[in-house]
Amino acid sequence: MNRKLAIAHRPAYYDGQLLQADDFIDEQRYHIHAQRRHATELHGVGVVRGLQVSAAGEHAVAVGPGFAVDGRGREIELPQGVQLDLSGAAPLSRLRILLSHRDDQEAEREHRHRIASWAVVSAREARDDAGDDGDGLLLATVQLDAQGRIGANAIDTAVMRRLRTMLAPGSVGVDALDDSLRRGWLRLPFRGTVMVGGPDGEGDALPPPFRIGTTEARSPSSTDKKAGNPGAGGTMAIPIPLGAVRVLRLRLAGSTNAGGIRFHLVRGGYDPATGKHLRHMLVDASIEGQPYNKLFDIADGVLDPEYHTLALWLHGLEQTTVSLVAIEFSY
Repeated sequence: MNRKLAIAHRPAYYDGQLLQADDFIDEQRYHIHAQRRHATELHGVGVVRGLQVSAAGEHAVAVGPGFAVDGRGREIELPQGVQLDLSGAAPLSRLRILLSHRDDQEAEREHRHRIASWAVVSAREARDDAGDDGDGLLLATVQLDAQGRIGANAIDTAVMRRLRTMLAPGSVGVDALDDSLRRGWLRLPFRGTVMVGGPDGEGDALPPPFRIGTTEARSPSSTDKKAGNPGAGGTMAIPIPLGAVRVLRLRLAGSTNAGGIRFHLVRGGYDPATGKHLRHMLVDASIEGQPYNKLFDIADGVLDPEYHTLALWLHGLEQTTVSLVAIEFSY
């Protein structure tokens, strides 16, 4: 079972057919309607490029060249900039600068069998509830002062209707995004937990834990001046954002680093193929000097979306503060 619904008709030609004006008009209408339907349904309505409105003196505005599609799918190209005189508008008027399309039958004898298409720039009195006037596209509004002049902040171009290409849900994946949109920084205060064992080469002597404040971690103050400041140490799990596939860089920053900082960034997790624990050193480095703000590149930062974890091990050898742990991920 089926039902048919007519969506369009186009001329059907054959050899020897006598063609009349209506046949050519129908042919034009078919293609015009198809093009306009394509523009509105697949792309949308609004300004594609240019058409910026700016002041041209105290009583005129300039509209730059550009291209747009109106509400009926008609393409409107303004090949060069134009100026619009507003001196006839009443003081304190709020005007809407509009771009519209118009077709005219040529009146001149040599062009009487042609239809001219025009881009029309106009200014109309604005209403609070007004959208686009007819088929006109709103480019800007202009608020005149008590003398009917255009002041410094009189032109509002934020109201311009811009064409936003319509996309089907889920049609653009992460790989299609610009590189700048596929990376970002996760910024955290240091929240070191008490160490129960040092990494390889650290021995059994564990430093005291950091004192954790709201925004900063600090090593404890020593009560024995002869012994000096014992520093502090801790480990911290780093949450991996949803969708992250690689860790790119690590930044550590703080105001105090009296005796140096040792740290490791470790990729951990579980290997389902072997059933074994994973532990891979991504960064093994030291920081000297204070204050410090150090950035470290990570060469092998690939992250499995199911089985990998990240953790930071940090040991401040003497008086130490940690203000920022920042990790850059890509998606």
